[in-house]
Amino acid sequence: MTGSRARCPHKLRKQLHQATTQLAATEQRLLVVSQDLAASRSFVAKEDVDGQQIRTVFNDLNEAVDDHTFLLHAVPDPPESATLDVSSALALLSSHELVRKELYHFVSAALVQKMPLMDFCAFLIPALLNVVLLRVVFRPFIPGLDMTRSAHLHAFYEDICRKEPQDRAARWRSITYAQACPSRDDAALVAQAVDLFYSALESSLPHIVSSDAADTLASLRTQYSSAAAKIVRDALKLQDLAMATYISFDYRLIAPPVYSIVTPSQTEVAELVKRCPHSLPRTDPVEDGKICLAVVSFGLLASKSTQRSPSDTVERAVTVMKKASVVAATCRWTRAHTSS
Repeated sequence: MTGSRARCPHKLRKQLHQATTQLAATEQRLLVVSQDLAASRSFVAKEDVDGQQIRTVFNDLNEAVDDHTFLLHAVPDPPESATLDVSSALALLSSHELVRKELYHFVSAALVQKMPLMDFCAFLIPALLNVVLLRVVFRPFIPGLDMTRSAHLHAFYEDICRKEPQDRAARWRSITYAQACPSRDDAALVAQAVDLFYSALESSLPHIVSSDAADTLASLRTQYSSAAAKIVRDALKLQDLAMATYISFDYRLIAPPVYSIVTPSQTEVAELVKRCPHSLPRTDPVEDGKICLAVVSFGLLASKSTQRSPSDTVERAVTVMKKASVVAATCRWTRAHTSS
């Protein structure tokens, strides 16, 4: 009995120490949560951009692409009856890596369709400009960042959006966007994009219009490069607004990848090529459908996450503000062979 009584104070001191340690850990967790909540409230309270501002910049960008396409129609027009032929298509595809990598399927489908050259050029010019904007501005997580790091950051951000409330995901995106590429040089990005676009035009159009087009395009570059530079700056402004600020909705560009299935709720077809020269494998029983060949104008999507309590899953309400416009082709699907 005496030994048992002697051990009791030691046991009580041990329990008291454990309780004190647990209390300190709980207080620390509460402090972290309180700081995180305060930071989230502060971040949300700083909302100084509304959705209308983003939509205005977006509409200005699409309209500027249309206007620039119209200006470039000063290139000598081909005869109305002229269509894209094999030799012109092959020369076009070998003229510039941008055409070969990004618009190969569009050129191939236009050749099979025997698309009139006037129509082909009307789609090729904005498609090239949009490809340049995607490559330089919109595909990287932040303009100027290499695509390997961008892919990791995009994947991480998507994972956060699936698991966390919108304000936390947006705060991570905003902080990361501001710090991920400290060496970003907007002037260099603008010059790179303008040179890439006009180099692609000067290399490709003479093969399908006339040899005189090269001189005409060179003069147009001098005349209209400032307008093209403004388009790139508008694209950078749009990306900064959508990625670096907190808004009640998240805004994302709609630009369907080449050969992706056309989603009618997000995409409208500006031109439909009757049959694509290739068949694509699918595992479902659908026999045919429409696929994207080139993006003529961008679309805009707004989304908002909802989470009723910490234990609930994050759901995302999506609104299409404007559909993307694409050149598409009908395509016959083949059943994919899957291993058992």
